[in-house]
Amino acid sequence: MQLRTLSGKNAFRWQRISALYLLFYAPFLALWMTLTPHAATTENLIASLTTTWWLLPNLLALLLVITHAWVGLRDITLDYTPRPRTPMWLEALRWLLIATVVDLALLLYWIL
Repeated sequence: MQLRTLSGKNAFRWQRISALYLLFYAPFLALWMTLTPHAATTENLIASLTTTWWLLPNLLALLLVITHAWVGLRDITLDYTPRPRTPMWLEALRWLLIATVVDLALLLYWIL
């Protein structure tokens, strides 16, 4: 992986998009959870959050949280690791991202 190919503009854009979505999603979800009486148990909460109406916003929020964290870790890695070891750390972060996505996919498969 060459360091010259890593662009900061796209990363900045994705981090801002994810932050804006989560800024509106999180309070709406918290308000819905407090006003919904049937979300008292974990089973009912999972059942109601995996309905067709909630599934797409929840999956989008999950993907955007992963994107937001990935961009932040990538920027920290680029800024604070020694230059010769940066590609090694970026490769480690890539495998961490892949493992996280696979783990979440298996969790979603188990829930649904």
